[in-house]
Amino acid sequence: MAACHSAISEAAVAALEREGTLYSSDRRPKGHMPGEGAAALVLAPADWPVDPEADGQACHLHRPAVMRRDKSVDAPGRVGSEIAVQSMTQALVASGLEAERIAAVVCDADQHTARTAEFHVGGIALFSTLDSGDDMHLIGTVTGGVGPVSALMVVACAAELAKKLEKPCLAATFGDLYARLALVALPGAPAPKSPPAAGAIHAAAKYDAA
Repeated sequence: MAACHSAISEAAVAALEREGTLYSSDRRPKGHMPGEGAAALVLAPADWPVDPEADGQACHLHRPAVMRRDKSVDAPGRVGSEIAVQSMTQALVASGLEAERIAAVVCDADQHTARTAEFHVGGIALFSTLDSGDDMHLIGTVTGGVGPVSALMVVACAAELAKKLEKPCLAATFGDLYARLALVALPGAPAPKSPPAAGAIHAAAKYDAA
């Protein structure tokens, strides 16, 4: 699976300006912050032989929870976090792990739109043992808006972090206006009593911020 997106050309930025959606610290503090990125995931069944030349062990992905908000996250008014909480909770259930076993959370929330509040309300409620600064990684603050790349990049980064920490990590997507996805990335093979892993992954991600 692969995706790429760029919105940092003069034409793309000008189009956002004409639409009145381009981020501006004084005029549109909750506007779109254009970014550029690409991500690729190599997926295979859990029993697929690992490439002997691969860098480290494959990371297993548990079954994802996919849900949809009833209104856009950018709509006026209060932004609820119920769907975010439900998706992350169901991802934990699919993995068979308690929230305390999750070493870190990776998401594509930013720091200037309602996505931040949506994530933090749910994240802090579920993962009370994690540090909101050190253990909750909001990559949207670095990448800007990367469109369809966002979900794949979050999963790729969570998988790589799980391998680095050698502990389970949770990936959660907030970039889309409506869709929410969450899953647990587990380094190495799942424990015998855990639910079957959805697949194995070697992940790579690249991005450039606007």
